[in-house]
Amino acid sequence: MAATTRQFTIFLLKADVADPQGALKPDARVTAHAVRQRLPFTGTCFFRDERRNRPGWLPLLIEGVENPPEDLRNASNGAVLVVRSSGRLFAFAFGYGRALLRPDAYERRFGLRVVLNTVDPKRLRSIDSQTFEDLSLQSKRQVSQASGVEEFGLDIERDMLRAVTGQPRDPSLAKVLSGSDALAVTCVAEFKDLAEKCAALLRAYESTDYKAAFEWIDHIEPVTDPDTIRDLDARLLAALNSKRVEHVHLSPPQVIDWERIGGFLLPGMRKGSSEPRPEMEITELLSSRPEPLTREALKSGSIRAIASDSDSVVYEWSIYDCLVFEVRVNPLYVLSAGDWSRIDGGYADGVRKRVEKIPKCRIVLVDAKAGEREGDYNRRAAKSDPNLALMDKQLVRVPGTGTSIEICDLAHKSGSLLHLKRGRASSNLSHLWMQGVMSAEALLADSSVRDAARKKLASKGARFSSVIKKAQDDRSFRVGFGLLVPAGTRVPQDLPFFSQASLAHAHDRLRLLKVRASLRAIDVL
Repeated sequence: MAATTRQFTIFLLKADVADPQGALKPDARVTAHAVRQRLPFTGTCFFRDERRNRPGWLPLLIEGVENPPEDLRNASNGAVLVVRSSGRLFAFAFGYGRALLRPDAYERRFGLRVVLNTVDPKRLRSIDSQTFEDLSLQSKRQVSQASGVEEFGLDIERDMLRAVTGQPRDPSLAKVLSGSDALAVTCVAEFKDLAEKCAALLRAYESTDYKAAFEWIDHIEPVTDPDTIRDLDARLLAALNSKRVEHVHLSPPQVIDWERIGGFLLPGMRKGSSEPRPEMEITELLSSRPEPLTREALKSGSIRAIASDSDSVVYEWSIYDCLVFEVRVNPLYVLSAGDWSRIDGGYADGVRKRVEKIPKCRIVLVDAKAGEREGDYNRRAAKSDPNLALMDKQLVRVPGTGTSIEICDLAHKSGSLLHLKRGRASSNLSHLWMQGVMSAEALLADSSVRDAARKKLASKGARFSSVIKKAQDDRSFRVGFGLLVPAGTRVPQDLPFFSQASLAHAHDRLRLLKVRASLRAIDVL
């Protein structure tokens, strides 16, 4: 008889799960069947009680189809086979079996670790990643043939692996492996072989071979374990309710168009009768809520961004999604855009050392006003200093791309191209850093961009005609980043970790271009 190729979905249960029943949800409706005694391992299979439901699409078809089968039902079957091997329990999920498992019963990233320890780094099929400068951005990259990680366009400074599919170096282990928390295995195996297969997978999970090609995955990883999230949320609530908020602030959880925003309404404020606040202030949020905050209140309470030209709501988020909080519990944990991430301590310290070395911009800029829009500030700053030219919204076309870019927001006659942004949101600031990088790259890569930029600068006055020199390889211009932040904010020390990480990455790219960069805070009073 020919060997059978099968697909399995496997979870490694946590070491403190002592028996198979302990892996299931308390309300799981199942029947238990022991593994046959003649097999070389012990285990239990739980069959989910069959559920029959009317398909959601059936009522629509009944409206327009002659004599439809009105008693049509979907059956949702499933099973979980729990196998003991090498002193640990493994759960094989079949059909809807995964829904029977307790979310806190299995090891997180088990599948990902097995894949990275066993796969040929040059024979990857797909990668799921998340960009940690903006945690809402998730992507799946696939290639038409097995390839190396470099073919997927990953940025190891900013992208976090969530799942990987590839071919293992040892074909006897599997034909294809795909892993995140669970491990999807395509392999030749019979029932009697399952415990032996689990033992091999456990050895792969405990290996550190992945460090040779994928060591950077340990820099940052998502926190998905329910117990850890509950503990971190408890620390967040303790900080909020004791008003120890030096490491907490509110920030939009997505990139927003500040020019459209007239202010923010905190929970309890009524549209039309409450004056929108120019900034999200954590202290005001806490002072307006005399009762202790709960996780449910953070999830249900909403913060609304109100349009600048009407009382319409442009954006709306939960309080929880707007909170940015960092806590060191060996290592560093960060809450941003509603998700917790675990940051390797050494990596976090390295990022902070890199950004602290970025020089301070020496150009003095006027203070910003509370609620002042970026465009208004740019115009006022340019009027206040004859050595500044307003370049905001002065677009220069980049040939071959179909796009146009701003060379900068303000240009100083000394040769500094200043890029300014309001607030401390990681997603907003990552775009600010990249604007500076893209501007420098375009000026160095294309003479037509450089010529167009020089022409626009010259139109602002003779003193600005040499901000960017004519020679294509000239790198005497400088890139400056200015952050409009509440007075007293230390930059870069008080920036969220994700903002610091993307800044370090952008600064490194500018250094490779041999373009000098600097950074300064602009007080919002």
